[in-house]
Amino acid sequence: GEEMTLVRGHLALGGHQGALVGRCKQHKRHISSRASGAGGGSVQLQGVDPERRAARASVNLMTMVAVQLILTQEASYDNEGGSALGGTYRLLTDFLDQYPLTNSTEWLEKMMKHPNPDLGFLALRVMEVREAYADEGFDYEKMRSEVKSEMESDQKELTRIWISARMGTP
Repeated sequence: GEEMTLVRGHLALGGHQGALVGRCKQHKRHISSRASGAGGGSVQLQGVDPERRAARASVNLMTMVAVQLILTQEASYDNEGGSALGGTYRLLTDFLDQYPLTNSTEWLEKMMKHPNPDLGFLALRVMEVREAYADEGFDYEKMRSEVKSEMESDQKELTRIWISARMGTP
C-alpha cells in the first residue's frame, strides 16, 4: 500500500501528496476569491448566501434558547405556594406541544395571532429574552472557534475513513 504520514496536521500520501495539497490550495483560493466578490459574486444556496442562512438558523437557535430560559425561570417560581409549573409554563409548553418551534418567525406569529392574549404577551417576552441573549449571552467568537474545530475534527476522521477505504483496511 501507499505510505501515509501526518505532518503538521496535513496528511501526506506517498506520491499523491503534491497533487492533493495543490488541489486543496486551489479550492481555498477559489473560495476566498468568490467570497470576496471577485469573479462573479458570492456562493448562493437556493438564492441565499451562506451567511444569511447561518443568520436565519441563529435566529431560530436564539428563539429556542429564549424559550428554554423562560421555561427555566417559570419552573423556578413558586407563586406563593402554588404550583411552580403553572400559568406561563403550562401555556408555553402546551403551545410548543401543539406547534413545534422549527421556524421562529412563523412560530412567534402564531403566538401573536392566537385568540389567547397571554400568548401574544408571551411572544413579546420571548423576543425580548432572545434579543438580550443575542446581545449579551451568546459568544460569537466561541461559535466561530467551535465551527472550525468541528470541521477540522470531521475532516481528519473522514480523511482517515477515505484512506482506509482506498487501502482496503477497516
